Amino acid sequence: MLAKKSNWSNLKKVSLSNNMLEPEGGAVLGENTTWIELEILMLNSNHLGQQGVLPIATNSTWENLKIRK
Repeated sequence: MLAKKSNWSNLKKVSLSNNMLEPEGGAVLGENTTWIELEILMLNSNHLGQQGVLPIATNSTWENLKIRK
């Protein structure tokens, strides 16, 4: 599973835009504790809903994640 690849700890950018992700997929991404260097997470045009977005928004592992407003 992509979100659990332990050898990807230096990953800085993940683009999953237009991948038809649903709330369950967002919840799994939000549980990720491997991508400690993540700076950019692109999730445009998915159907995450609150159930998928909340775990992503509260992930404390991604300390370097840049928030775009």
